[in-house]
Amino acid sequence: MVSVVLVAAIPTLEALAVAVVLTDGSAGRTPPGLVAVSSDGFDALLVAVCDVLAAAADTEESGGARRSVDGAQSSIPVRATGEVMNEQRVFEAIETGEEYETDGRTVTDADMRLFAGATGATDPIHVDREYADAHPLVDDVVAQGTLLLAIADGFVVDAIAGDAALSMNYGHDEVRYLDSVSPGETVHGEVVVTETEHRDEEWGIVRATAELVTTDGKTVLVDEHRLLVATAAHSEV
Repeated sequence: MVSVVLVAAIPTLEALAVAVVLTDGSAGRTPPGLVAVSSDGFDALLVAVCDVLAAAADTEESGGARRSVDGAQSSIPVRATGEVMNEQRVFEAIETGEEYETDGRTVTDADMRLFAGATGATDPIHVDREYADAHPLVDDVVAQGTLLLAIADGFVVDAIAGDAALSMNYGHDEVRYLDSVSPGETVHGEVVVTETEHRDEEWGIVRATAELVTTDGKTVLVDEHRLLVATAAHSEV
């Protein structure tokens, strides 16, 4: 029997955030930090929550990442919230050595619990504060490593792929989790294009290093990332 589970309500971003988890009722146990509820009225509740979160996102201000090449900063935002970019870059226009620094993003309890709801990553170190308080390596619950990687992915999209005529995520060559991030900490992305090469007539490969850095200068994640970007011959597809 499948039961509906809701993450306990958490006030963040002046909103009420909840996440939905489907669990096997035969397991007889709700994951730490989660409470089982009836499915009555579930659809209406989910719609209401989505509306609240969308409204919160609409009010968040962001200047977007900015591009520099060899230390020269561009005045053109790569991608800012709510903007439609006019500049559409093809593979040939992307240069090795381009550097980007994104705006900050604060990791919240809601982020972690929504991610747990979506992925089942409910290890107690992510959702159980009593467990985390007794843990020898951390002082608070910490964000899932793959959640931080997803945030880094978003920063790479903002920096490089956001204004590309046509692009696709091609994967990760190497990811290292160097330190933990707890709710309330703010991270930003530092992205450098390290290599570009033609894959064929239609696509080029852009290699970039993306680092997540906290406001106090702590590097918490390093991602060696690959993107496929359309060449000039393929950009109109």
